[in-house]
Amino acid sequence: MGNGNDFEKATERLDAALQSIEDAVASRRKQELKSESLVERIQSLESAVESERKDKEKLSATNEEVSGRIDNVIASIDDILRGS
Repeated sequence: MGNGNDFEKATERLDAALQSIEDAVASRRKQELKSESLVERIQSLESAVESERKDKEKLSATNEEVSGRIDNVIASIDDILRGS
C-alpha cells in the first residue's frame, strides 16, 4: 500500500510543479503584455511629441512673420509722425 501513497504524493508534487510552471508562464505573459503596452505608449508619445514639435515650428514661423509685420507698421507710423 505504500506504493499507492507514494504515487499520490508524486502526483501531488507533479501537479504543484505544473501549477508553478503555469503561473510562471502567465506571469511572463503579463510582463510581455505590459512591455508591449509600454512600447505602444512610448510610440504614441513619440508621435505626439513630433506633432507638437511641428506645431511649434509653424507657430514660431507665424510669430516671426507677425513680428516683422508689426515692426514694419511701427516703422511706418514712426515715419509718418516724424514727417508731421
